Formats: sequence, structure tokens, C-alpha cells
Amino acid sequence: MTSSAHRWRLAATARAGYCVRLAVVCGLYFGAAKAGLALAFANQSVTSIWPPTGLALAAVFIWGYRMWPAIALGAFLANITTAGPLGSVLGIATGNTLEALVGVFLLRQVADFRPSLERVRDVAALVVYAGMASTAIAATIGVTSLWSAGLIGHGEALTTWRVWWLGDLGGDLVVAPALLIFASRPRLERRPWMWLEAAGLAVLVVVGTLVAFSTTVSAAFIVIPILLYVALRFRQAGTAIAGLVVAAIAVWTTAHGKGPFVGGSSDAELLRAQLFVGVAMVSGLVTSALATERRRVEERLRLLADHDPVTGVFTRRRFTEELERWVAQSRRYGGPGALLVVDLDRFKAINDAFGHEIGDRALARVAGLMRERLRSTDAVGRLGGDEFAVLLPRADREQAAMLAAELLEKVRAEATVAGQGRSIPITVSIGIGHFGPGVCLDSLQVMRNADLAMYRAKDVGRDRVTAYGF
Repeated sequence: MTSSAHRWRLAATARAGYCVRLAVVCGLYFGAAKAGLALAFANQSVTSIWPPTGLALAAVFIWGYRMWPAIALGAFLANITTAGPLGSVLGIATGNTLEALVGVFLLRQVADFRPSLERVRDVAALVVYAGMASTAIAATIGVTSLWSAGLIGHGEALTTWRVWWLGDLGGDLVVAPALLIFASRPRLERRPWMWLEAAGLAVLVVVGTLVAFSTTVSAAFIVIPILLYVALRFRQAGTAIAGLVVAAIAVWTTAHGKGPFVGGSSDAELLRAQLFVGVAMVSGLVTSALATERRRVEERLRLLADHDPVTGVFTRRRFTEELERWVAQSRRYGGPGALLVVDLDRFKAINDAFGHEIGDRALARVAGLMRERLRSTDAVGRLGGDEFAVLLPRADREQAAMLAAELLEKVRAEATVAGQGRSIPITVSIGIGHFGPGVCLDSLQVMRNADLAMYRAKDVGRDRVTAYGF
């Protein structure tokens, strides 16, 4: 009974949350639509500025296809309170709803789209599938609805379609990226003076855009390098915010008869301004995606250079750097440390009996067991073949011996290799070398000492721990 009541409460909470989201999206869509329709000039139902397209696309992508009632109702209310008979309003609302649903379907099923826009292919998919393809649906159905109701003449259909399509395109390129990016919870790179730099760039974006769109001189292109710099410094999140600011200023100044795009009809002026902002926005998103992809490639190359591909532990070079760093620190500030050299016993027999693939699994298993037992400050590296090294900073003799014994027992108890109907237990031989004041302060000598101790452990019977000098 309690379980049933709990499930009922969860279901009720889910339904309430869904209803709240529907109401919020519907309200936002209605408000954005009325703001866009306030800039409709040639026809009361057709505007070159239509932010609800981006809002609807983001809402459906984030919360699923079941958000369609909010879009349909928002579009219906916005148009029924503006102009037109019921039939044309229903047609327009249907086109706006299908536009968002088809756009999300194409992004999800065809483009394998990621809302973080960290890949160039994601930016291209947003432009092609959502911005260009799905918006044609709303434009076609909407213009057909207006023409069938006698609200536009036959000769006006193509021009009206172009304004409608480009207006929806702008909504997808300017509004949708910001909502999608922030829904993916982007993480900004922490660096000194980051917020001061962000404030300075915000001022630069606002002032630069105001200057660019407050004169009839063709100075709008100064916005593009500003957005590109924002993209390089603050990636997708910064580009999205800056793009919204630029779009708002560009639309406001152009609608008030200012800026380099003034000339011709009001719809044409706003279209030119919005297309310019859209191109600048896409350029910034592509730049930020390229920067992100480059960083990922660099991180991948760094990972491959520093980590052994079979076991995931440090390579010999990277491990030697860590050892040298800690020995140098011990030389300067004092304090003990230890180095373990761990070698698998009879590893050649494992390779001969089961093959190299099983042998690699055995190496990975031993490396994983060592990482499970070690502290976060310790380091594990593969020296080559079946030989590993473990760095224990600040570990004295007793601590090193205790941890080596625990590693020995852990491998003995949990590591086996199986294949071809039989299994072989894995054991290791461990040698301990120490470093610190009065012991050894040379990294190469520490490595030799631990290696000699390991070979001594093998000579006296394997599956044991031996410390250098004992």
C-alpha cells in the first residue's frame, strides 16, 4: 500500500511538472510571438523577426515531443489575437508546431545532434536541419493558410514566404543556441581574472554593437571580430549570450530607422539586420566549436603520450618525471618517500599458454588492483613488459612495507587469468627502494635500488616483498 501511494505521488508530481512546463512554454511562446508580430509591417501575421521558433525548438529538444500542445496553443493565441479568420490561424499554429517537431526529429534521428554545440557538425546540423529545412514547413503552411483565406494575393505569396522563412531561420540561429547550450550545463574554464575579462567583453559587445548599428556607415562588420574573440575566450556559452545581445541591439536600432541596413521596406531592413546577426552568430559558434575540438584533440594526444594504452597507468617517461619531481622536492624540503617495482611472476608462461591478448588483460587487471589500493597522491607507471612502478610520496619504511604487503596479498587473492578451460593465479614480486635525506636523493639510483630488490625477491622464490639493503 505504501509502495502504491509512493508511486501515485511520483506520478502526480510528474504530471504537475509537465503541466507547469506546458504553461511556461506556452506563456513564453505567446509573449515572444507578440513581440515579433509587433514588427510585422507588410502583413499583420508575417514578421521578419520570429524568436518563438528558437524557443519551440529548444523546448521540444530538451523536454520531448510532448511539449507540442504548449507550442500549438501559444501560436494559436498569438495569431487569433492579432488578425485573420479561425481557419488561417489554425493552419499557422499547425505549421509552427510541425516546424519544431520536425526540426527536433531531424536533429535527433538524422544528425545525432548534441545541444552543447561543441562540434562543428552540430552547428552545421542546427543551420541545415533546423534553421533551413524545418522552417520551410511553417512558412509553406502559413503562407498557404493566408492565401486560402484571401489575406495575401497570388503575386505576394513568394515574397511573404521568403520573409516568413528567413524570420523563422533567424529565431533558430539566434535564440535556440542559447537555450540549448545552457540546458546542457556548460562548464566555463576557470582562469585568473575571468569575471573581470567577461565584464570587459560585455561592455565591448554592447558598445561595439551600438556604434555599428547607430550609423549608416557600413561599420557593422566590427561586430564579427568581437564575437569571434568572445567565442575563443568563453566558448559556446559566451557566444550565445553575446549573440543575443547583438541581435537585440541590431533589431531595436534597425526598427527605429538607424544602422547600415536601413533602406527599402521595413521588413527588408529587419531581414538584412537579422541575417547579418545570424551569420555572425554561426561564425562565432563554429569558431568556439573548432577551439573545443582542438582542445579535445590536444588532451587526447596528451593522454596517449602520458598513459600506457594497455593498462591506463603512466608511461615510463611520465612516471620518471613524477619520480624526479618528488625526489627533487625531498632534496629541497626534506621528507621520506618510497618506490616499489612490481613484476608479474612467470608472465611469459601466461603469454605462451593463453596468448598476448589474455596477457594484456592480466596486466590491466594487476594495474587496476594497484590503483584501487593506492592513495590519490600515489602514482603508478608501466616501465615496460610486465614490470610496473609505484611511487609513494612521503611514505616512510614502515608505511612502504605495509602497502607493498597489502598489494601483494590483494593481487594474490583477486587476480587470476583464465582461458581454454583452465585458470592460472597471478602473483607478483615487489622490490622497495627509498629516497630522502640520508638515504638516496638521485632518482636513477632509487629506481636501480628498487629494481635490484625486486630481482632479489624473484631469486628467493617470487610472490614476496624485498626492500633494498635488507
